[in-house]
Amino acid sequence: MRALQKIYGSDDNNFSKIRALLTDGAAYNISAANSLKGIIGDHMVFIVCAAHNLFRLSAELCDNYPEVNKCVSLIKKSFQKSGKIKLAWKELGKKAFPEPSITRWGTWLNAVHWLYDNLDNFKSFLATLNESDNAAIPNLKTLLMKLKEIWEISGPWRSLL
Repeated sequence: MRALQKIYGSDDNNFSKIRALLTDGAAYNISAANSLKGIIGDHMVFIVCAAHNLFRLSAELCDNYPEVNKCVSLIKKSFQKSGKIKLAWKELGKKAFPEPSITRWGTWLNAVHWLYDNLDNFKSFLATLNESDNAAIPNLKTLLMKLKEIWEISGPWRSLL
């Protein structure tokens, strides 16, 4: 608020020049935007950066669908720690797993989309593997069964994919 007062002066009427406010999705920025909207009026548009919104969506989905998050994490670990599994999947000519990273926004959603598209193929692939090849395989098999149920039930989730 003080920064805006330095730019526009302390007169509240000068704030009417502001038409849009673009910020990241941090809670303090949302709070500040709501406060400014009260001062400036409804003609101001508050815009959150699309990349930040995508990150917030990913974080919300991770929290609301822990089985999906756990499954993505186990698949990532399986491919990273076992060259044998990665090579066997590649030899089938299937699309590679996108390897999500918390610091690269949107990669988690890409991984979930990959899982959604490849769920049946990946389940069949896991059935051909020896469970001693990777400690995550038994857990993955169990989680993939739950995932199929989750995606059949949750209509809104499917619409995101």
